[in-house]
Amino acid sequence: MQGAIAMSNRGHLGPRNDKIKPRPSETPPREPTATDRRNIFRHLDEVYDERALQYCAPSTDQTVAAALGVPWAWVAAVREAYFGPPGPPNEMKQIIAELSAARTELAEFMEVLMTGAAACELRLNDIDAKRKEWAKALEVFNARPE
Repeated sequence: MQGAIAMSNRGHLGPRNDKIKPRPSETPPREPTATDRRNIFRHLDEVYDERALQYCAPSTDQTVAAALGVPWAWVAAVREAYFGPPGPPNEMKQIIAELSAARTELAEFMEVLMTGAAACELRLNDIDAKRKEWAKALEVFNARPE
């Protein structure tokens, strides 16, 4: 039964000939040329902040790759080798800054509210004390003989 489909020694259906191997990719992935790497390096030198170890807004590996027409994995490899990590997305820093500002604003507003609440509590205590005085005066007034 040459070429017939049968159970192989690996336990699945397939051709009897176990010498068949998967075909390698027809074309291996493209590798960057020296010119590609040099262009990527030059572009990264313009858009990467080495002191902060991150891209300047709005650049990313993907935007650099799109601008140069190369795979972004090449950009990532050159950046990692010569510059550093991509750093957090700039949007994250902006969101953190906005949340910090909102927290500060709310803390200040809460302080105003707490001060107002304390003043209200003092005023309520004054009103309660006066009410009690007037209630006693009314009792005295009602208790007097006619």
